[in-house]
Amino acid sequence: MRDMRPSMTAQSVATNILKLSYDETYGHLVPAGAVEPTRWFLQASSGWLGDLSVLLHNPLVRGLAQAVEQVSFPGISLHNAIRKRWIEAEVREGLARGAAQVVVLGAGFDTLAYRLHREHPRVLWLEIDHPATLHVKQQALAEHAPDLGDNLRLRANDFSEKSLAELLKGDPDFHFRRTTLFIAEGLLMYLAEPEVRQLLRTLSSHSGPGSRLLGTILEENPHNRSSKANLKLQIIGEPYQWRIAPAALADFLRQNGLRLLVVQSDQAVLPQFLAADASRPQLPGEEYFFSARCSP
Repeated sequence: MRDMRPSMTAQSVATNILKLSYDETYGHLVPAGAVEPTRWFLQASSGWLGDLSVLLHNPLVRGLAQAVEQVSFPGISLHNAIRKRWIEAEVREGLARGAAQVVVLGAGFDTLAYRLHREHPRVLWLEIDHPATLHVKQQALAEHAPDLGDNLRLRANDFSEKSLAELLKGDPDFHFRRTTLFIAEGLLMYLAEPEVRQLLRTLSSHSGPGSRLLGTILEENPHNRSSKANLKLQIIGEPYQWRIAPAALADFLRQNGLRLLVVQSDQAVLPQFLAADASRPQLPGEEYFFSARCSP
């Protein structure tokens, strides 16, 4: 992210979700309640992706956008939707087990906390993101949803200036001893390995019994399959910095105070959200979804 502009990655993911919501085959993977908030956040952003969000109702524009995706990063919109559906399913399961807090790290333009905070009014929903991205989200919510519940909190933080541990310690709403679900969706790969380790150790030491981390990782990439994506991210100032082989994740988490529960590819998760007779499109496959207990 450059200067005080909202994250281009956050805008790109939101655009993918909004575009997919129109798809006759896979549009159902985008929750109905996510479509309008996603549109709000994009339209509050400056730049061409905000402008594009206004035009996606046009089939010709969507066709062009899909053609660009097929050339640059085939299947990424569906992948983003599956990733979000998997995380939401895990969050709902965690809430059913008694989680009292949900902390979304690097929330971007995700709608999960916004959509579920009224459904679960006794749960604290805490979003943390860079000030530039969060400011856009706050503006959009102030305009379109000014009556937010008291259990939804948006915290702006630049982690280069204040660590997550410092932020949580100083937050009047967060309670260390309560069972917490931490979400790191599409975040860890943008951090350097020492930052990843520090983050994991913070989660291990700043959460109550039964707390979990729901996150995603990028596998090691010996064949450089996503070179186009890497180049784009470098250009916009948001390059990938960390990858790990799925087989090495359990040991890495254990070194930093967490215990792996499950790690799955997007292709393995896909059947959970499609009808038995639905086609199985090829997905990017480099990003894996995992759940870990915040204790060894």
